Amino acid sequence: INNLRDIEQDRKANKKTMAVRFGRKFGLFEVGFLITSAFLLGIFWSFSQMFAASVLPLLALPIARMVMRGLKENEPGPIYNQYLAKASALHLLFGVLVSVGMILA
Repeated sequence: INNLRDIEQDRKANKKTMAVRFGRKFGLFEVGFLITSAFLLGIFWSFSQMFAASVLPLLALPIARMVMRGLKENEPGPIYNQYLAKASALHLLFGVLVSVGMILA
């Protein structure tokens, strides 16, 4: 999200971030892929008898959806700071929910 937010400044500074090299669409895909892949791990956990660890993280899906929708609907800039903060909260919540799920499993 940071690289998406700073894409224009990074381009001017000749930084070679993935978002600068491949564009905003790729940056959005990358963030979406990383968020989605975390939730897809639940499929693995459900087959390894960690049902709680596969289900509890789904409670964080609304935050993930809010982050992705906000990034897609807004142009990169300072507004992305709020989505960076929400993504940090998502990361923390997801980790806590997985941990609780593993303890319960």
